Amino acid sequence: MNKKYFYLKNSVLTLVLGVLLMAGCQKKETLLEAPRLFRPVISGEILGAGNWLSVEWTKVKEAANYTVEISSDTFKTVIKSVTLDTNVVVFDNLGWLTLYQIHVRANASVETKNSGFSFLGERKTEKFPSIMATPASADILDKAVLLHWTNTGANVTNFKVTLKSDGSLVKDVPILASDITNQYKVISGLTPLVTYTVTLYSGTTVRGYETITTVAQIINGTNIVDLSQETNADVLTSAYLSSLSNGTLVILKRGMTYNITGVITMDKSISFVSEVTFFAPPAKLNLAGNFSTVASSTISEISFKTIDLIGAAADGYASRYVFNINAVSTIAKITFDDCKIKAVRGILRTQAGPQINTVTFNKCLMDSLAGYGVVTCDNAASSIQNVIITNSTISDAQKVLTSKSNATSVWIENCTFYYAPQSPNYFLDYGALAVTGGITIKNNIFGAGKPSAATPPVLTVGGFRPASINITSAGNFKTSDLVWTLSTDLPGLADYTGTASALFKNPALDDFTIIDTRFSGKSTAGDPRWRP
Repeated sequence: MNKKYFYLKNSVLTLVLGVLLMAGCQKKETLLEAPRLFRPVISGEILGAGNWLSVEWTKVKEAANYTVEISSDTFKTVIKSVTLDTNVVVFDNLGWLTLYQIHVRANASVETKNSGFSFLGERKTEKFPSIMATPASADILDKAVLLHWTNTGANVTNFKVTLKSDGSLVKDVPILASDITNQYKVISGLTPLVTYTVTLYSGTTVRGYETITTVAQIINGTNIVDLSQETNADVLTSAYLSSLSNGTLVILKRGMTYNITGVITMDKSISFVSEVTFFAPPAKLNLAGNFSTVASSTISEISFKTIDLIGAAADGYASRYVFNINAVSTIAKITFDDCKIKAVRGILRTQAGPQINTVTFNKCLMDSLAGYGVVTCDNAASSIQNVIITNSTISDAQKVLTSKSNATSVWIENCTFYYAPQSPNYFLDYGALAVTGGITIKNNIFGAGKPSAATPPVLTVGGFRPASINITSAGNFKTSDLVWTLSTDLPGLADYTGTASALFKNPALDDFTIIDTRFSGKSTAGDPRWRP
């Protein structure tokens, strides 16, 4: 081999090897040089008490300082951002009972070498040290909330209700001395399905707050007129009711008395109901007058739910009725549900003209009724076809049911009667007229009849006439001090050997709670509200 060629070949190989080694060394140096600082790593856990949060992270070599940010919406927005040269941060004056997220970045002396943000975690701040109790679900209605607190420290003075959405003030509610004694307050006049912040104050000092969302409207209907904030006691006039559209549901304010003066006529379907709220008694209709109908009107339904309809005993009920109808008209239904009706000459009296298909009483307390009783069809030209009385109590009534025209049916079930009717009146008096669909009397308790005004008083009362009326009777009882006219007795009526005062807790005060545990009908007969 040519020596010259050999030396040239070795020289080339040596040169190539040197270039490769230099390239390798340069590549190795580039890999060792980090383009950014390492991300910090949390040390321990996020700490917190009250409305502050603190967190620590491991130090990053060559970091000049750190940027820490806190958010409550996963960093869509940043609430606070701080830059510090320590590896621990404290965020204070945060919102109470709020979930926060925290992340941190290591900053280099050259900004391009800053680390990325490292998520350190999330934690919720504590609840404000409040004297308020968190409302239970049953304490939040559609338009009202019941709020409790514990009296400690300075006396509380007021609640402020604000919209959660924008913090605008809805109402400022003063706290009365009686509220402080009770340690609760009902705030009404709210709107369904709205979120509020309710804050309790002692003067200018916050004592607690709660966020509540009202429920969907409880009283439902497509045509509602809400009078629960109405202060005019004389609003229910004929002209006002005539201005309403057919099928209107009128919500009345609990605890308020509305005056029914003169004859209030109706020509369309209207329902009345007490608002849903806490503690306040039902709305009351002061029956200085009565309801009737407009001549030639056709009405689907008139109803009352959870309403007190009260006359006056002072005048002997001389002109007090709920309905006293003397107009040619047609009504499909009149309904009373969960109502107290007291001190009237009659609940429903029809004179010439009205044609009523069905009258229903359910869960009603009816007391102090004079000569027109519960239902009286008082003219052969009018009619009341069906009467239904269930789960109700009738006491101190001179009459119960009377009719001067034929009817279709009577249904009386799960009711308690005491001092009803008055001697010598009949409990159910259709004279010689027909009840074509029959009479059903089930699971009732009949206490003593009301003594007559004679001296000495007569106790015997009439039962059901005529005796030829088709009666279905089952599960009924009478106390020993009830004396029926024998020919009108209710068939299949079981005897309770004691008097009404032995069976009921306090009949004189209209408390008909069954106190004799040996009574065989204690769980099946009478108004269910009085059963033990």
